[in-house]
Amino acid sequence: MRFVPGDVVLCIVAWINPDKTKEWKLRPVVVIDVKGDQLRIITPVTSTDRSHQFNGIKIPKNSTLHKEMGLDGDSFMFVEPKKLVAVHLSDIKRKIGNYTNIETLRKNLGL
Repeated sequence: MRFVPGDVVLCIVAWINPDKTKEWKLRPVVVIDVKGDQLRIITPVTSTDRSHQFNGIKIPKNSTLHKEMGLDGDSFMFVEPKKLVAVHLSDIKRKIGNYTNIETLRKNLGL
């Protein structure tokens, strides 16, 4: 399946735990850009409010945006160029929703 900018997908990503250990977790991400047939540029979505550390968008549970994106609980989407990650198409497991304001997000990320 091909994923396009604006798709919210579940993806296997490297996750750094509070104790600095690294593990691979299945997490929601927003597809930001497509590079060739196999590479997707994504920005992570987390359940922890990181607004005191990073630029981003708070997504309250049960909001319209929350429902459109297919998220489970209160969420925070990073809007930081340094948080963008390239992932292989095989790391994306399935689509769960859409982020409809993708062009504004891309602009805010400098893309």
